[in-house]
Amino acid sequence: MGTAYAIEPTVGAVISKALADKRFRALLYENHVEAIKGLGLEVTPILTRAFAGLNDSKLAMLAEKVDWRRDDPINQAIS
Repeated sequence: MGTAYAIEPTVGAVISKALADKRFRALLYENHVEAIKGLGLEVTPILTRAFAGLNDSKLAMLAEKVDWRRDDPINQAIS
């Protein structure tokens, strides 16, 4: 159970970067493994599954599922 909570900030970091940076988002869509590595993150099976086959609608769905902080400017931009 601790692992699920620990992975959420990592998924959130990737989502935040994708929402804020069009070039990163394009790379994430094209090659999610290289995009995740480019952020200096370890590519885990959970991250691989979360971002495999990513597109705009899946990115929006993931963004809704992540527990965003209310003061996060990215959250305010998509709300």
